[in-house]
Amino acid sequence: MKTNFKFKRREQDVIELVDALVPATDRKVKANDNVALISDKVLQHEHTQLQTRAEDLQRRADAQPERITNGTMQGRMQDLIKEIDVHVALIEKTRATAKAPFLTAGRVVDGFFKDHLLRPLKTARERLADIGQDYLERKAERARVRLGERESRNTKTADLARTRSAVGGSVGTLEDVWDYEVTDAEALRPEQLWDYVSAEAKEAAIRAYIRINAPKQHVENWNPLAGVRMIPVSRAKYY
Repeated sequence: MKTNFKFKRREQDVIELVDALVPATDRKVKANDNVALISDKVLQHEHTQLQTRAEDLQRRADAQPERITNGTMQGRMQDLIKEIDVHVALIEKTRATAKAPFLTAGRVVDGFFKDHLLRPLKTARERLADIGQDYLERKAERARVRLGERESRNTKTADLARTRSAVGGSVGTLEDVWDYEVTDAEALRPEQLWDYVSAEAKEAAIRAYIRINAPKQHVENWNPLAGVRMIPVSRAKYY
């Protein structure tokens, strides 16, 4: 069992304190303002050719028949698919290029607040918290000695270590939690953990198993996983 240092203060006090410390000029801008730095109209003007080509391909795709009856028709449809694939790749490349300056700006903003302001403060807090945890652990241990083994077993560590500031009203205490260390990954028993694995993670594991272990050609009755029905399918591929 691991005992963590825990610092508590009334939530409303913290909110009011933070609001009071934010400069008035900064309070004018709120995170939910979401003022866009670029508009759809600007993008449409800058990428008219891309849009015209996309609309033309869409019209041609809509005009294709719902059922192919001969190889010539199939060939024309495949050619159109290839044209669409080429234009999709061009759109994606252009999108990435247009978005790059905004991503760079986002990294600059994150860098200023996270690296310049938050990281030093969080590092300082961690150092203070470690110092505080050492004191609280020693305080709790002294309390256990005073109470004796039997009584201390029935007393929460939080009650033994709790310390309230006479000035600011903050409370420091110890919280009993469990931590872990994997000493032998091969010894882990899947049946003990499976119920705690999300459905998405289970499906990802199944897909990974199929990708690595599935036969290259379809074979009958390949169902190696209990609870999973393998379904052979053939998907169209165009290039």
